[in-house]
Amino acid sequence: MKGFFVLILLFLNASISSFANVFTKNNIKLSNSVLREIKSFKKHKGENPIISNQSLKKVNNYGPSQCFILNQKINGVAFSPTKLFAPIFINDSDKFYLKHSRAISNLQIAVEINQQKSFSIYTGLLDSSGDCLKIKIPKFFDGNLVVELDDRIKNIEIDKAYEVKHLRGRYVVFKGVDFGNLTLKFETKDNKSIQNIIHLHEGITQFVPLKVELLHRRKVSGQEIKLMASQKQDINLSKLKFENFFSKKKFQSKDKHVSFSEEFTLSGFNRLIKIEGDDLSFLSFSKNKDSFLKMNKEYLKYFLSINNYEDKNDLCLIHFPVGVNLIDASFIHSTGRQEGEIDLFFLNHDGSISNKLKRNSHQILIAGYSNGAVDYRFEFENKVKYGQSLCALGTYLIEN
Repeated sequence: MKGFFVLILLFLNASISSFANVFTKNNIKLSNSVLREIKSFKKHKGENPIISNQSLKKVNNYGPSQCFILNQKINGVAFSPTKLFAPIFINDSDKFYLKHSRAISNLQIAVEINQQKSFSIYTGLLDSSGDCLKIKIPKFFDGNLVVELDDRIKNIEIDKAYEVKHLRGRYVVFKGVDFGNLTLKFETKDNKSIQNIIHLHEGITQFVPLKVELLHRRKVSGQEIKLMASQKQDINLSKLKFENFFSKKKFQSKDKHVSFSEEFTLSGFNRLIKIEGDDLSFLSFSKNKDSFLKMNKEYLKYFLSINNYEDKNDLCLIHFPVGVNLIDASFIHSTGRQEGEIDLFFLNHDGSISNKLKRNSHQILIAGYSNGAVDYRFEFENKVKYGQSLCALGTYLIEN
């Protein structure tokens, strides 16, 4: 183990365009052997988080499930195109159920068609119909990135090179795009510019149905973890600067709250907020939350010191304030590996740091060693939560 890392970003004065390269830079290749394991790997034996319509009753072990309806029959479905948590193959079905909340964003599922072609999709972008979410799979797969435009979008670009870009009806098809994290840049018909980061997997077509969403104004409070403090403490937010990572739009902050003003974003994705003060951090903020928790500068230095991390820019740190009642936590990097790519740490209420989950663990910190996506599975006493975050070397990202 290389030790525990916490990010204070190296380039404090870097521009948004140059810093975006940190989130989207690719440096790891997903091997064919990893892709083959998509069909066989089972992290949790005996549990299938995705099931067919023939076995719906089995899905209620951890609370409600989410129904998905496709416009064509498929061979199989699995959580995440990286290396899977409990894949299952459906055998010629057009309906399946997944144990997760519809409110969870940035959750990718992989779907196989005709036993040959696979595509992945973010479930937070789907249309709902009653209790089910509808997936309209394009009839063509001649590119590795297919973007479906809604009526308000007039143009889209990406921040990576590609061989071909062409329009097929309401779909924009990109060919020859390098895999890894990339930024979608699109413009609405009323000239609003919107950006979001997604992860593109090797050997799988990424399908992104773009839908514009208006985020309403929201007042947010903040707390921080300090050294030698048994309780979380309120942050004086007036001493911090808050800025939309993409648009550079600044948000007004007072002592006890910051006001995230009304703005447009890609439906199903969190706001990405840059927080600047004594240190620099980034907040992936859910539209339904009204507070966030971060580590202060001294606590970050403490982690670096006790774990002998020498160059913080060789690592990313992702912070999950999960609270109590956590039974199990699992992570997989987009390289398809658990070991060697991720160090896992738990913060406990008694102030200790451990590599194993304890009864009083309430925070999770993972240190990653290469850019990409990180899939996670949290098991609580009465539910299981799946999701995806981004690892960007040299950053401290707070998932909210």
